[in-house]
Amino acid sequence: VFVGQVAVLAFSTVDTVLVARHSATDLAALAVGGAIYVTVFIGLMGVYASYSLVGELLGPRFLYTAIPTIIILVARLPFLVADRYGGRWGRAAAGFTGACLVMAWCLPADSSLNALALARHTRMVRNNMRVDAAEAVDDAGVHNAVVFVREPFSSRLLRRMWGVGVARGTAARLLGSRDACSLLTAVRATEADTGASPDARIAMVATRSTAFVDSPRRVRGIDDNALISSPESVTPECSTELRDDVRFPTLLFGPTLPLEPIDDDGRVNGDVIYVADLGDRNVILRSRFGDRPWYRLVSTPVGNGSYRAELVPY
Repeated sequence: VFVGQVAVLAFSTVDTVLVARHSATDLAALAVGGAIYVTVFIGLMGVYASYSLVGELLGPRFLYTAIPTIIILVARLPFLVADRYGGRWGRAAAGFTGACLVMAWCLPADSSLNALALARHTRMVRNNMRVDAAEAVDDAGVHNAVVFVREPFSSRLLRRMWGVGVARGTAARLLGSRDACSLLTAVRATEADTGASPDARIAMVATRSTAFVDSPRRVRGIDDNALISSPESVTPECSTELRDDVRFPTLLFGPTLPLEPIDDDGRVNGDVIYVADLGDRNVILRSRFGDRPWYRLVSTPVGNGSYRAELVPY
């Protein structure tokens, strides 16, 4: 932190020493540019501080401090290109920048690259992150219980792939290229084949799932990250997963991790255990936690885009 602060102070100092060798006009331009940069920088640092105080984990926070630099570079891009390669290329760069802005706002509303869709998704994630699980448990007055947190279908698929040994990067690529229902079938078959080697289990997930085919017959559910090619792809098990996503509004498991009780042996063990809901795989926990009552943590809208957590019997 100390080195970073010294580097920030040295930033303007070194610029002043270098530019002062040229002319007073250049030094004055540097001063104006530095003042604009600092004004924007400090303003966004205030936003950054407010953002970090709520204890949320929405993307890389360094982007707040990088935004002024990004804005300046994008605004100067056409002029820099024109100075180096000529006015024709400068106009092309300006047109490209404008086209990117138009595309970001005019793409279909359900596109992952649409600016408004990204804003809505971020707001949804933010609201889910702010759901107070501990308050819901206290209000329900439950003890010695297991609380299942149901994440979106795509997140459950990722966790099940991790469970059979698929690396996180590979699992993400499979999720983005395979039909979600066939992927669920492949994962279930791999989980059942306990005699296969780790490498074979990983290969089974890839070979037994089918590629996603985008078409007008595509099935769209609550979770846009779960790609389903057509109604024919929906198996009974997949239908259950999709139906339960409607019955039990999904949340994020991450906010419950700090609440997880860990005993002296490093095992999860305490009054209330929080578990990521994995559908039919939950039955495995019966051998260890079968003597406890089971609940689901669900979210209920309370207005203004906010949600309140509640416990319902499993």
